[in-house]
Amino acid sequence: MNFNTHLQRFLFRVGSGVRARAKRHAPLKTGNLKKDIQVFDDKIQRLQISVGNTK
Repeated sequence: MNFNTHLQRFLFRVGSGVRARAKRHAPLKTGNLKKDIQVFDDKIQRLQISVGNTK
């Protein structure tokens, strides 16, 4: 495994932790926001992660 693979896995773990925390703190009116929060790991190739919703 090379350095980039380790870094990608690390970034995904960090993003997943942020996602979990965002879901815990998201208001629960309909539950749609909590369901929609996700990690966009397609940007990991650029050593960047995004956490947000699909809207």
